[in-house]
Amino acid sequence: MTLPHSSALGNERYAMALTLAIVVVGLAGKAVVDKAVALQGGAEAVGLWGQIGSLTGLLSTISLSGLGAGLVVNTARTVNPAHRLALLVAAIGLSLFFSGLLLFPLLWFPRLSDQLTGATLPPLLLFMAAISGWLEVIPGMVTASWQGGERRWHILGLVVMGALVSLAAIFWPGDSPLMVRLLLGQTLFSLLLALGVVVYASFAPGWHVLLNRCWSPLLAYLPAALAIGILSPLSSLLLRTTLASSLSWGDMGIIQAQWRITDWITTIASGVMGFYFLPRLGAAVKKEEFFPIIHTMIRTLFWPGGVLLLGFFLLRQPVTTFFYLEGFPVEATASGLLLLGDWCRIYAWVWLNALFARGQSMAVAVGEFLSLPLFALLLWLFREHLTPVLAGLLWLCCYLSYGLFNRWMVLRRWRVKSSFGQ
Repeated sequence: MTLPHSSALGNERYAMALTLAIVVVGLAGKAVVDKAVALQGGAEAVGLWGQIGSLTGLLSTISLSGLGAGLVVNTARTVNPAHRLALLVAAIGLSLFFSGLLLFPLLWFPRLSDQLTGATLPPLLLFMAAISGWLEVIPGMVTASWQGGERRWHILGLVVMGALVSLAAIFWPGDSPLMVRLLLGQTLFSLLLALGVVVYASFAPGWHVLLNRCWSPLLAYLPAALAIGILSPLSSLLLRTTLASSLSWGDMGIIQAQWRITDWITTIASGVMGFYFLPRLGAAVKKEEFFPIIHTMIRTLFWPGGVLLLGFFLLRQPVTTFFYLEGFPVEATASGLLLLGDWCRIYAWVWLNALFARGQSMAVAVGEFLSLPLFALLLWLFREHLTPVLAGLLWLCCYLSYGLFNRWMVLRRWRVKSSFGQ
């Protein structure tokens, strides 16, 4: 006989394992695609693919960063299939509209694209990348809808299909340029998914009458979408430019290498928060339900993340050599400060998801200034005296302040004592 508690615990572990699989398969898929690009086109193709990614990410992030979270939360709060479909249709419409507001200036003024992404693309690739990035909001919103409904197998299937489409485009026979094939494959994937949504909606009853109820809850997340979608890429561009001009290429390469390696830790933590915890936070309407989830997030992600980051610190030289090459000396003080900043970043994201779950979009927008934008500003202010150690210290200070601000805003909204979340 299986006890109810043990059965529920088993289901939770299964759900967590499947969530980890989604995140890891997504990361692995990107790594495999990057490797395939390198095999087919060499280092030049890898660099060009990175530039294209900057542009497509700029167009999709402005919607997915805020409206996507709003779709997850609002989907988690209803079990009505018609209401969930209405939310998805509204989210796709809104995201295409707001990302489209940036699409046309980028196409009409190519120099604007160069300035925002740090990339200079040929006209054909610029057009295809812009269209692909604009349409990326469709699979992004479908994924967000499935997140809210905790349909993890659907998400895993979509992640695998996306990677397979990219690989098929890379190795497709013919003389067409590699980047053209890749962008065409991604665009067709988004359009086919949009067609699937249209066909499904045409046979689903009752969602039309609920559509008018969906615009307002999603638009409430617009300030967060605009803040993250605009400030984040601009800040990334500024900090890359400042690091490149103020540090030696060797020091900049070491910092970038450490960030790329620890991204595996922080990205997994962020993915688990979004795929597993955010829907549950969104569905929790009482603080007696809400804060135990926060405590579980800290126990499950923050402390284990710290252990992994500590492990990287102790093994930083061989790990860096494994991912890159010999001759990447990683200085202990700078590395430790950067890793502490990454740890604070995970903590900040715990409370960021709590803000999203409570619909505190303006708090998210204000807090965004304390993350990458503040770091980029401080790097620029201290550019004359910048060292890897100072960069690490500024990174730590920014994300410590970001985490404390997010936590304070959540506790202030719930009017609870500061002991919550310790």
